[in-house]
Amino acid sequence: MGIAIVIAFVFSFTSASSVPFQVCKRSDANFNNCLKDAINGALQLLENGLPRYGIESIQPIKMGSWEAPGSPPLAFTQQFQNARVYNFPFSTIENLTLHLDERNFSLEMFGHNQAIVARMSYKFDNAIVDGDDLSSQGFLSYSYWDIDLWVQLVGSVIESEGTKIINITDSDMTLTRIKDFGVEILSNETERAKRLTKFVVDNTEYVLETDKRGYEIGYANSFKTIANQIFQRFGVDVLFPQ
Repeated sequence: MGIAIVIAFVFSFTSASSVPFQVCKRSDANFNNCLKDAINGALQLLENGLPRYGIESIQPIKMGSWEAPGSPPLAFTQQFQNARVYNFPFSTIENLTLHLDERNFSLEMFGHNQAIVARMSYKFDNAIVDGDDLSSQGFLSYSYWDIDLWVQLVGSVIESEGTKIINITDSDMTLTRIKDFGVEILSNETERAKRLTKFVVDNTEYVLETDKRGYEIGYANSFKTIANQIFQRFGVDVLFPQ
């Protein structure tokens, strides 16, 4: 759920006359620019979702659980659960490329976001830091400021019940640039949480190179799931008129 589904949302109505957004035809010489504007216009609406069309809110994006394997300086496995990621509706798509033919589909988007916040439960077992045991569990919040991001969806055009639809088979997402980063760790083990927070801040570069990939994979999987729900409901010619 997020930037990658907006391309579908722009055309997720049964006819062009009922679309309350800018409609972009594939035959338009300025199709990509038109589509970029349409996506940016639709992002804010997805903040609250569109229940009528079975589209959930992307504020926040809901993710599952995952582990970040340990390696120095955080030489312990980090477990995260019930992550909620906020502020994707306020992203701006700055450039995109869509390829769509009789068999193949691919969408690549480059964008910017001023601030993304990820909140989740955490559990750190055997968290030995500088010789001290800082094992604990509680709540963790990461903040990313002034971010550039990249999103890709790849799939194929198939026929279902006589209608051509898009089936997304692969997705990816990368935070390509992060200007600033912050963390807050809350736990009943107050002193351990304070020391963990300081240690993470002191090792920001390592955290950004390890933990953020787990989020990126989660984002990409969410985008793929929601995009497929939309593409399976609305045919190619409805979503992307000639």
